[in-house]
Amino acid sequence: MRNTLHDRGKWWLPQNPDQKTIGEVTHDPGQWITLTLHDTPDWSRGGFREGFQLGTIYGELANGRILTLWDCSCTEISSDLKNRTSGCSQANASVALLGGHYSNADDTTFDEIGFCFEHVHRWWQHHGFECDFAATHEGLSVEYIFPPAFEADIPDGRITIHRTLNKSEKYYQNFTLSSEIACRFTSRMPMTLTAMRQRVLRPMVNLISLAVGRMCSVADIWAIQHCPQSPQEHVVPIDVFLADDMIDTNESDFEPLFTADEIRPCFDGLVNGWLRASEELQQVIDLYFGVLGARQIYLRNAFLNYAQAVEAYHDLSRRFRALKIEKGEYKRRAKEIKAIVTDDLSPESKQTLEDAIGLACKPSLQERLAELIDVHWSGIAGHVGSKDEFSRSVKVTRNALTHPRKSGRSKAATGIELAKLTRGLELLVRACLISELGLPEELKTEVLRRSRVSSRL
Repeated sequence: MRNTLHDRGKWWLPQNPDQKTIGEVTHDPGQWITLTLHDTPDWSRGGFREGFQLGTIYGELANGRILTLWDCSCTEISSDLKNRTSGCSQANASVALLGGHYSNADDTTFDEIGFCFEHVHRWWQHHGFECDFAATHEGLSVEYIFPPAFEADIPDGRITIHRTLNKSEKYYQNFTLSSEIACRFTSRMPMTLTAMRQRVLRPMVNLISLAVGRMCSVADIWAIQHCPQSPQEHVVPIDVFLADDMIDTNESDFEPLFTADEIRPCFDGLVNGWLRASEELQQVIDLYFGVLGARQIYLRNAFLNYAQAVEAYHDLSRRFRALKIEKGEYKRRAKEIKAIVTDDLSPESKQTLEDAIGLACKPSLQERLAELIDVHWSGIAGHVGSKDEFSRSVKVTRNALTHPRKSGRSKAATGIELAKLTRGLELLVRACLISELGLPEELKTEVLRRSRVSSRL
């Protein structure tokens, strides 16, 4: 069950605890966290307008639980003409923390973050979870037995992935029968929620999405602060709601590229490799998963995303040289060329020469493609035809779509040919990302084989 918010309560700014007002907070996955206020308080501190930044808002819900809203901004205002006043009637927040009051995102740190994935049960190949029933004097008790957890030590702490009912079965004894995959990150040192999202949550969501071949869903997110005065097992987690959380309502069947059981022996190295790649190749990953997570996308936009991802990967990856000419040799040649250029050139012409020399030392898109294809041919074989023709077609089509000219439009791929090029680029980018996982060679070969028969397109 996804985390949602639909609660009524009292609300106030931390610096004005006596100025409380009544309102409702609502949030559904993929939507804004919205606070609708009834009394339209004047929280503007002199002047009010839509988009006014309110910062942090505290709340106390009707059920007694307390809640914090971060990064709040006014989206609607109401005016009282009789009293000549105006106030905020609706505000949006980017983060909600249910279970505590916290001043702001920069000063608040946590020791753990956890989250559950939905609709990825088949990734964990197991014959369901087992239940042992036993009669007690209070009735029927149920013991749930799950496969062993995965663990990986990373520089920032430890990541654990395990099969679970949901997060509430541990903390609230509120059992349901919907099995989920849960991920927990325990930090070596307290970290802000923003840092945990960037370093762990998003990369792990992307990793599982790469495994299952589509963008997976985050069902629940929670965070924990350890209190030295209180045993850890008695600490109740804070429910976290994000306005930009990743959602995917598609519950259709899928064939995983690799399963949990297959990566169990190399899980530690795989996670560390992927976290490193997520940092070094962030642009590539954003471009790839931007297409994977799109409900609908124009074919030309998918093509351009993948073409840019290929270029960025070749430029950023440690496996390839970003320059055709080493820096020392490049500087020597540039100096030699400049020495024979007369002083009669205008400053503009000299700058043009500098730019041309700079571009000459970098490989073209076609050259980058050719080198990537040679390395990752097993991941795209049978889908791109001739290597040279594929590279040339991608270059011509990319140039025609980004720099439209009459002379180039007729050579650009369209229709089914554009779909084939896009499919080939998708497989190539995916093969590049798979290579960053550090899989054993035999498993990598099998994963690439599965990749060739599955596609987002």
